Amino acid sequence: KIEVTRYRQGAKLDKTMMNHFCREMHQRGMYVNPAWHHGLTAMHTDALVDEIVEAAADSARAVTKELAIAAV
Repeated sequence: KIEVTRYRQGAKLDKTMMNHFCREMHQRGMYVNPAWHHGLTAMHTDALVDEIVEAAADSARAVTKELAIAAV
Protein backbone atom coordinates (compact mmCIF):
# COMPACT_ATOMS: atom_id res chain seq x y z
CA LYS A 1 0.00 0.00 0.00
CA ILE A 2 1.87 2.97 -1.35
CA GLU A 3 0.87 6.33 -2.70
CA VAL A 4 1.64 6.39 -6.40
CA THR A 5 3.23 9.69 -7.31
CA ARG A 6 5.37 8.77 -10.32
CA TYR A 7 4.78 7.00 -13.62
CA ARG A 8 7.34 4.28 -12.84
CA GLN A 9 5.43 3.36 -9.68
CA GLY A 10 2.16 3.13 -11.58
CA ALA A 11 3.71 1.06 -14.34
CA LYS A 12 4.63 -1.60 -11.78
CA LEU A 13 1.09 -1.99 -10.45
CA ASP A 14 -1.37 -4.77 -11.24
CA LYS A 15 -2.40 -4.40 -14.88
CA THR A 16 -5.29 -6.84 -14.49
CA MET A 17 -6.75 -4.64 -11.75
CA MET A 18 -6.26 -1.56 -13.93
CA ASN A 19 -8.11 -3.23 -16.80
CA HIS A 20 -11.00 -4.03 -14.43
CA PHE A 21 -11.02 -0.40 -13.28
CA CYS A 22 -11.03 0.87 -16.88
CA ARG A 23 -13.93 -1.43 -17.75
CA GLU A 24 -15.89 -0.13 -14.75
CA MET A 25 -15.15 3.48 -15.74
CA HIS A 26 -16.27 2.75 -19.33
CA GLN A 27 -19.54 1.35 -17.99
CA ARG A 28 -20.02 4.71 -16.27
CA GLY A 29 -19.39 6.65 -19.48
CA MET A 30 -15.81 7.66 -18.67
CA TYR A 31 -12.92 6.89 -21.01
CA VAL A 32 -9.84 5.74 -19.14
CA ASN A 33 -6.72 4.52 -20.91
CA PRO A 34 -5.17 1.47 -19.22
CA ALA A 35 -1.72 2.81 -20.19
CA TRP A 36 -1.86 5.04 -17.05
CA HIS A 37 -1.84 8.25 -19.08
CA HIS A 38 -4.60 10.30 -17.53
CA GLY A 39 -5.14 13.93 -16.97
CA LEU A 40 -7.55 16.78 -16.79
CA THR A 41 -7.49 19.92 -18.89
CA ALA A 42 -8.92 23.41 -18.70
CA MET A 43 -11.78 22.04 -20.83
CA HIS A 44 -13.02 19.97 -17.87
CA THR A 45 -15.64 21.88 -15.91
CA ASP A 46 -16.02 21.56 -12.15
CA ALA A 47 -19.19 19.53 -12.73
CA LEU A 48 -17.39 17.12 -15.06
CA VAL A 49 -14.51 16.71 -12.61
CA ASP A 50 -17.07 15.86 -9.93
CA GLU A 51 -18.59 13.23 -12.27
CA ILE A 52 -15.15 11.76 -12.97
CA VAL A 53 -14.32 11.56 -9.26
CA GLU A 54 -17.67 9.93 -8.48
CA ALA A 55 -17.24 7.41 -11.31
CA ALA A 56 -13.70 6.63 -10.17
CA ALA A 57 -14.83 6.05 -6.58
CA ASP A 58 -17.71 3.82 -7.72
CA SER A 59 -15.39 1.94 -10.07
CA ALA A 60 -12.77 1.41 -7.37
CA ARG A 61 -15.44 0.05 -5.03
CA ALA A 62 -16.72 -2.30 -7.75
CA VAL A 63 -13.21 -3.61 -8.49
CA THR A 64 -12.47 -4.08 -4.78
CA LYS A 65 -15.74 -5.97 -4.33
CA GLU A 66 -15.04 -8.10 -7.41
CA LEU A 67 -11.56 -9.00 -6.15
CA ALA A 68 -12.87 -9.82 -2.67
CA ILE A 69 -15.44 -12.19 -4.18
CA ALA A 70 -12.80 -13.82 -6.38
CA ALA A 71 -10.53 -14.37 -3.36
CA VAL A 72 -13.19 -16.44 -1.57
